[in-house]
Amino acid sequence: MPMPIWFPGWEGESYPSIVLFARRRMGYWIPKISRADHEEIIKDLLAKNVRPTWDAEHGCWTVSDDHFLQLAGVFLKRHPRVSVGREYNELEACNWRCKNAQSPRCTCSCQARNHAHVGSGKATG
Repeated sequence: MPMPIWFPGWEGESYPSIVLFARRRMGYWIPKISRADHEEIIKDLLAKNVRPTWDAEHGCWTVSDDHFLQLAGVFLKRHPRVSVGREYNELEACNWRCKNAQSPRCTCSCQARNHAHVGSGKATG
């Protein structure tokens, strides 16, 4: 299954990729896996009740954002590199929702660096 053109590769190699879209489910792509095998593989990696869906517009699989940290962790244990991206609005200033956030969901210009009142500028969620 070809890698979506908007997912980056390194030195001609493709690695698992995860993207947090602003207003839709989290997208992911695993190299060298057929489309038919994706659902079973993601169920083995996350949970049997996870239902990935194909997003034809973006050329990737999607699951709930709630699985972001778990999926990123599994990918990092199994692959030398993982691409992680976040859709955000560079003109959107941080507000109370961002500063009180307990998850990786964020669309403002801080890209989650200010989540949960983190004064150091590092993301927590």
